[in-house]
Order: sequence, then structure tokens, then C-alpha cells
Amino acid sequence: MQQSDILLSASRDDPFSVVMVEAFSMGKACIVSTHSGFCELIEEGRDGVLFENGNAAELGAAISYLLKDSSLIETMGKMARKTYEKYLTRERFGKRFLGIISRYDGQPDAEDAPEEPEMAYQHS
Repeated sequence: MQQSDILLSASRDDPFSVVMVEAFSMGKACIVSTHSGFCELIEEGRDGVLFENGNAAELGAAISYLLKDSSLIETMGKMARKTYEKYLTRERFGKRFLGIISRYDGQPDAEDAPEEPEMAYQHS
């Protein structure tokens, strides 16, 4: 993955892809299916490109869109890294995860769990 410029995730039912987290941590531009849970983190055109799952024409257009402009790939990769730093580091994700879990296990909220930040983008 380190030598790749783009990561493509055509998953049909991956609720949260660890591979995508790794790609964002490495500053990779990503093409992601709208049926994966990770599409909720993608801000279209900023840190990745979305395509409708099963739509080969959209997938091809997404790949062509990125391959036509190497500076766009680089910019999206930098933005992906910023998204990773904002939401997905162990510290940030771990605290949020513990805060969410504590709401459902009958225990008081974790003391150090921060409020959940607004997501940059919500795909509908």
C-alpha cells in the first residue's frame, strides 16, 4: 500500500474498513463504494471519491477522474491524512469508542471521552 497513490474499496458490506483507516493514515486518495461504512467519512472530492456499489460506469469514472490529475491525487491524500488525524487516530477513535460503548453497557461515561465531533460529511 505504501507504494500506491490510490486505494480502491469496492466492498459491498464492510461496516468499517481497517484497510481504509490505514490508507487514510498513509495519506492515500481513496475511491470507496457507497455501500461501505467508510463512505460516511469520505467528503466527496476532498479526501476521496464515492461510487454507487455495482455501478461499473461510476467506478470507471471515479478512477479516470483521479488518474487524469496527479496533483488532485496528492491533494486528496493530504486531506485524507487530515481526516485521519481528526477522527481516526487511536487516541481520538479510542476515546470516542469508549464513550459510545459506555452509554450502552450500563456504566457511566468514560471520564476522558470527548464529545463526539460533527462528521465532516454525511453521505445520504
